[in-house]
Amino acid sequence: MKNQYQISTEDLNLISRVITGEADSGETELFEKRMNTESGFPSKVEEVRLLITGVREVNLAASLKEWHEKMNTSNVPDQSKGKIRSLKYIIPAAVAALIIIVTGIWFMINPGPQENIYSQYYKPDPGLPTVMSANSDYAFKQGMVYYKSEQYSQAIEQWSPLLETEPENDTLLYYMAQAYLALGLIDDARKPLEKILTLSESEYLGKAAWYLGLIYLKENNKEEGKALILQSDHQQKEKILSEMK
Repeated sequence: MKNQYQISTEDLNLISRVITGEADSGETELFEKRMNTESGFPSKVEEVRLLITGVREVNLAASLKEWHEKMNTSNVPDQSKGKIRSLKYIIPAAVAALIIIVTGIWFMINPGPQENIYSQYYKPDPGLPTVMSANSDYAFKQGMVYYKSEQYSQAIEQWSPLLETEPENDTLLYYMAQAYLALGLIDDARKPLEKILTLSESEYLGKAAWYLGLIYLKENNKEEGKALILQSDHQQKEKILSEMK
């Protein structure tokens, strides 16, 4: 049950919509990408799948109870009475299972205070101006066009080769992290933000500290999150720190 509490509201909604066939094409694409790239995501999917299955089984048990009660009032033959009596044992077990399932879902859809802070304060960076020109920055600017049009996967694909040749380019690192965050790929976003904090001359130090601090708060690591928020230059720094007291 430990991992269960680490499933955010956004993940629960996404996974349940895909499992129940209610997801749109964008949600399905994001789901498949995270299944292939995020190590812990398949475990979350399996947890939600088991919960949904449990709820369905409990609903089935309740339906059986109603059906048998109707049969009992309609002169049910003697040989079926044993089946009806057995429901005295089935239904309490089903109710107990329902309580466990609902309790688990309650914890998942009611995040802790640090998760709430992340949801309240996280906003994607708006991106840089994109005046296109036929120079060496074309590939980066094309990725920025994708980013600003919320095509985050395409932006990552555009920027990844550039980052391989310039692994300490703080602008690339920062906006790669932003694209990952927008997709909900927290672990992937963490690495470039941590890299920026090792670059003492980077103009993105304050911004990287803010977003990395939010990540730590989302993961209920309050002390490290608070320390990073203190290092940031975000205009809401004092407000978020006051809420954490």
